[in-house]
Amino acid sequence: MKKNKILILLVIGLSLGSCVQTDDEAFSPEPTVKGGEKSITAICAVTATTRTSLNASMNVVWTQNDEIRLFGTSTPNGAVYTTTANSVRTAVFDPVDASVDDAIRYAIYPASAASGSRLEGTTLAVDFSALAGQKWMGAFNADSEISSLPMAAASDGEAFSFKNLCGGVRIQLTDYQLMGISIKSVAVRGNDGEQVSGIADVNAADGIVSLRKSSTPSAAATALVTCDTSVPLSVDNNPSAHTDFVLFLPAVNYTKGLTFVITDAAGRIYEQATPGAFTIEAGVVKPMELLPVTLYYGKANCYRTASAGTLEIDVTPYYSLAGDYTYENRPRVNVNGELVDKAVSATVLWTQTNSSSSGDVLSAVPALEGTTLKVPVSGVKGNALVAIRDASGKNVWSFHIWVTEASDLTYVNEERGTFKMMDRNLGATSVTPKDQNAYGAWYQWGRKDPFPRPLDIVRSSATTVDNKELTANATTSAEVGTVSYTISNPDIRIFSANDWHNEWRNNGLWGNSDGLTKNVKTVYDPCPEGYCVPDQNCYQGFTFTSKTECDNNYGHLFVIDGSQTSYFPTGGYLDKGANKIAYQEYRGYQWTSNPGTTGAYYFYYNNANLNFTGLDRASAASVRCVKIE
Repeated sequence: MKKNKILILLVIGLSLGSCVQTDDEAFSPEPTVKGGEKSITAICAVTATTRTSLNASMNVVWTQNDEIRLFGTSTPNGAVYTTTANSVRTAVFDPVDASVDDAIRYAIYPASAASGSRLEGTTLAVDFSALAGQKWMGAFNADSEISSLPMAAASDGEAFSFKNLCGGVRIQLTDYQLMGISIKSVAVRGNDGEQVSGIADVNAADGIVSLRKSSTPSAAATALVTCDTSVPLSVDNNPSAHTDFVLFLPAVNYTKGLTFVITDAAGRIYEQATPGAFTIEAGVVKPMELLPVTLYYGKANCYRTASAGTLEIDVTPYYSLAGDYTYENRPRVNVNGELVDKAVSATVLWTQTNSSSSGDVLSAVPALEGTTLKVPVSGVKGNALVAIRDASGKNVWSFHIWVTEASDLTYVNEERGTFKMMDRNLGATSVTPKDQNAYGAWYQWGRKDPFPRPLDIVRSSATTVDNKELTANATTSAEVGTVSYTISNPDIRIFSANDWHNEWRNNGLWGNSDGLTKNVKTVYDPCPEGYCVPDQNCYQGFTFTSKTECDNNYGHLFVIDGSQTSYFPTGGYLDKGANKIAYQEYRGYQWTSNPGTTGAYYFYYNNANLNFTGLDRASAASVRCVKIE
């Protein structure tokens, strides 16, 4: 007669047993523990591959009162076995009532996952409903609760080797803007109707899971991780910090991918779908790319017009999870699908009229109508900055109104080929040489809002002009040097010894974090829709006539395509830490999207030189927009 004492090996990549322990050594079996005539012996193990994927070494161990359910052809409804051992890889399991004595036997852990199952050939119906009630785990470690995750085994002898039926996925979220976002839950569903937390068919002989599908939404279609208290994404006000959420799912290939639904403490819903098929491997936690949560309004930060009328600007509250902060324009909604975070009022932060004109740039006070900002424009050339506010009066976003004619010019150079840029600096209302209206506004690198320049400066022999600035300022700090502060205070320039961003130098705010040749429009890009801050190769290959021409014009008429010229004024820049305008009408500084090791690259020119060099990001310089094609 066949003995009932058997050896169970759990080869568990994720350490998905009843509890886990840290073990820096490669697995070596413990001595066999002998039990009674009807007993079985179980051993837990972890593979080296798993340690690499988790960056830790953990073994699964049995806990007292763990239960498994054994099945055989003569016992198709199964029988429960339990153990009195605790915190060991090798344990004796005894039948609670009846034993299973078949030549080939199948086992499911935990026993409760197969309590209503009946063996059909080698297939068992296994309950994955525990996946709908997972608790938040910031990281997978020895404290993680994984005792309810199913495993399966089969044996024709005394040794059983259990296999994981689940794997994990790790979502990484960051609140780099420091908006105070905290997460309440993360749910995931298959995009083909898979019942990820329902009853699944498991081939106990090989551990292959077959998920049932339904075209009707149900609770069984979702695996869910909840947080007992909301979990902040940026701990200790650190914009570079991120928070991880580990979810377990049945180990299958989700042919149409997965969709994650994230709910924050304010009731906002964020969704992220995998780009295609997504495989969950048994016993492996698969990390996803970092998802930065970006909150913003509208589809551009600058709106240009050349004539009188009313600009209608979309101010829908959107979010993006794009790693490069690009516009995804996903409306911010709650669980009921209702739009949240809508602005309730608008205000004018500043206006500046072209020095050759008279009158106001705006003909009336801007007004909000639902998610549309209506800005009445008089047709007088100039610039304005209009903010939208929440019920508390806090600025939640702002928009640059630029009143001028403008056209695109064709540029040709060896590095970029043929492309188009505007004929003037951003904020400029003229292209006439030596006209200060042609100099444009100033921008701190990575910020979306302009600072107006004084239009009455006389060229100074000292090359600097002090205390001639139209906007307020603040010194960077843990509170001031953040993206959220710049959003709430778009008209305040941040003083700093180098970067206005206090704790973390973010290279991607203007879309070119790796410094490559590319033009990407982020939600912080200051250019009108369809344009963005250029990369440095857009400024390659320029030629000019003479030093005298630059001196006479306060700028260069650069040849941009072999014959056509474009005026680039020597507009100077704003000092990084003082109310000081430096080198106006001596030198030109045009920001590029390329970050540097400490500062950022700009195109520099004077009456004798053209080159690229770095400038601290707290400095404010000019921008000329390139067309996105």
